[in-house]
Amino acid sequence: MKMLTLLVFVKVRFLSLQRDSNFCWFVSQESYPDVEPTELKKLNRRDLTWLSRSEGPSFIPSSSDLGRFVRVTCTPRLGAREGEAFYAVSGCVISAGPGPCPFEERQAFTKEPLHSKKELRSALAANCNNT
Repeated sequence: MKMLTLLVFVKVRFLSLQRDSNFCWFVSQESYPDVEPTELKKLNRRDLTWLSRSEGPSFIPSSSDLGRFVRVTCTPRLGAREGEAFYAVSGCVISAGPGPCPFEERQAFTKEPLHSKKELRSALAANCNNT
């Protein structure tokens, strides 16, 4: 099972989110692994209890986080100035990633740098024959 990295995308003005701002990641204490997405939308996510998981602009969930909601809190900063913290909660729960991606399988044929066009053609032909 492969877990994908979660990143924050926020549009702001007059801030340095990556350098100065503080990001805190939480997962819900409650887990909903087998609940239908339509039922999850009816759930009041403001009443959930949150467990701290990570700090920084990215978060990689673990297998224990499957079926839980994610919350990210941002405290914007610019130098010594600090703004009011704001947060966002995911609309769905964490699910397992897709497993190995096709590009990872293709790169298995070219782990070492290729030094000639002949080597490149051989690697491409080997990849095409396996698909």
